[in-house]
Amino acid sequence: MSTLGRRHAVEERWVGYNTALGVWFSYTNLFLFHLPSKCNDATLMAWFSPYGPVVSVKVMRSRKTGGSRGYGFVRFLFPHDATRALYDFYRRKVGNKILHVDYKTLPSLNDTTM
Repeated sequence: MSTLGRRHAVEERWVGYNTALGVWFSYTNLFLFHLPSKCNDATLMAWFSPYGPVVSVKVMRSRKTGGSRGYGFVRFLFPHDATRALYDFYRRKVGNKILHVDYKTLPSLNDTTM
C-alpha cells in the first residue's frame, strides 16, 4: 500500500504528502547525499540533464574550505523526470561512495504550527 496521500501543485511545484512519515515533499526537487568530495554543480548537471530539463543544481560547499559538504540538490522541470533520475541514481556507487537520493522535503509545509 502506498504511503502517499494527496498530490497538488503549490507555487508551480508538484508536492506530495507521506502519511507514514507525516512530511510534505517535492516531486521535482531531489536531495542527494554522500556526494564525492570532487563533485560540483557541473558534475550534477552532467549526471542529471539526460533525464530531462533541469531547472537548477547545487552542491553545498563549506564556507571555510570551499570543498563539498557531501550533499546537494537537483530541481527538474517535470516530476516524471525527477522520478526516473531518482530510481536510476538511488544507491548508485560513485567512486568509493554510495549515493542516497530522495525527494526533498519542504520545511515550510511541514511546520505543524500552520
